[in-house]
Amino acid sequence: MEQITWYQWLGILGFLSWLLGRTLIRKNASNAIKKARPVNRERVVIPKIRSVRSAQEEKMVIPKAKPRTDYLADTRKLTAACFGDRNKADRLIEFEKMKAPGINHAEAVKRALERLDRDRGGRSGR
Repeated sequence: MEQITWYQWLGILGFLSWLLGRTLIRKNASNAIKKARPVNRERVVIPKIRSVRSAQEEKMVIPKAKPRTDYLADTRKLTAACFGDRNKADRLIEFEKMKAPGINHAEAVKRALERLDRDRGGRSGR
């Protein structure tokens, strides 16, 4: 029989301590789950959702959705024109906003797309 060296004992002790710690953690976690109780045992009441017809029948005013501008599609076009580099597209938009501080985001996206097309020698620049 061979004698076990000190580093082998150290490895065995390390493994056993890891195994013990893992077992204790699992045991504590399962006990915590068993002991966990809901704080509020009252029944939650979910309000009844009315349909659009019932709202109209009751003459409730339903706000109309604002017309959505298509600047998201233009932002996607600008990003595609920048070969997928969204940071570059954002920099171009910020540049347009710096040149004309009064414009909104949609206008800045449109101008950045036009400027990029013009700078690259596109149709709008000729």
